[in-house]
Amino acid sequence: MLLKQQEVSKAIEVQLSEKKRAQIGMDEPEVLLDATQLANVALAINSSPPCYERNHRISHDG
Repeated sequence: MLLKQQEVSKAIEVQLSEKKRAQIGMDEPEVLLDATQLANVALAINSSPPCYERNHRISHDG
């Protein structure tokens, strides 16, 4: 009886972990999209010249 109960609880644990994996799998594209957006924002910030350089150029041109 005890052995059978352990087997049932193990089977339930396996089902729960599979459900968790499925949920994580469903959430992943969203997380990847967020990471991609953050990377693009960081890239845009790093590729644009710093504000002080732009201000410096403007003051010399004007």
